[in-house]
Amino acid sequence: VVFDMPISDLNWYAPAMEFIMDNNLLNGIPNETFEPNAFTNRGLFVSILYNFEQLIHTDGTTTGTHTFTDVPETAYYNNAVAWAYTNDVVNGFENKFAPEDTITRQEIVTILSNYAKKNGYDMTRTQELNEFSDADSVATYALAPMEWAVGNGIIQGSDGKIMPQATATKAEISQILMQFFKQYAIL
Repeated sequence: VVFDMPISDLNWYAPAMEFIMDNNLLNGIPNETFEPNAFTNRGLFVSILYNFEQLIHTDGTTTGTHTFTDVPETAYYNNAVAWAYTNDVVNGFENKFAPEDTITRQEIVTILSNYAKKNGYDMTRTQELNEFSDADSVATYALAPMEWAVGNGIIQGSDGKIMPQATATKAEISQILMQFFKQYAIL
């Protein structure tokens, strides 16, 4: 595992980052260092989920197509976006996916919720968001996914806030993904 900081700076996110790296979920993604404090874009997040899908489905079912005009065929995330779109894990807006846009916490849980539904995972445990002072800032499309993610310990708030529109670093995404995979005993 290669980190872009001294080992003494690693703290709460070290196990999650190692989990992502040890399970090869960053394979094929153009970056040799982890950069835990770097923000993650939509293309990268879908690529990580796609790499996971390839680990568990080695039968060639990780293909698909898309019609997004802003996802070049040569982009490292093209196959990931095509698979995710074909399997209703992601959808875009106005024929665009915005792969280079920084991903928000509510987008992350929505994509994970769609992925969980696609795979038939138990989605019954939820938790109302009334304990978070910014719960009313969760977008309508993300409300049920956020309640599911909080109810399953996949995402947590900080200082009484859930921060749905905040962007997420690689360290935070690694923690969210590790919690998701552990919740469903996938890896």
